[in-house]
Amino acid sequence: MSHKGLDAQGNMFNALGPIDETVEAIELLSWAEGDTAQNCRVVYADGTAVVKIDTATQKIVEADYDMKVTASVTHASISVVKNKSATLVLDYIQHFPASDEYLMESRGLARK
Repeated sequence: MSHKGLDAQGNMFNALGPIDETVEAIELLSWAEGDTAQNCRVVYADGTAVVKIDTATQKIVEADYDMKVTASVTHASISVVKNKSATLVLDYIQHFPASDEYLMESRGLARK
């Protein structure tokens, strides 16, 4: 799994992070075989970035990130559901800088 700032994927894109810790925190979840590391996979593919840089300041002024993420879980057991698998495909899209509306709605922040 990719981790923010710790590998090539995590340095370029905002990786989803250590979801294995989140999965392990689910008390009702157990594995029919193996462990979390063997049964929980996150694959990043076809990521793209378009970045605009102010050459005078050498700072990023605008960027669009688009990352394809496939998360899969195998051999999971929860309650009466035994040894099942699931896959989730995400299109993880980010824009920098965040809009004023997003900052207010999601974080309660306003630019000055």
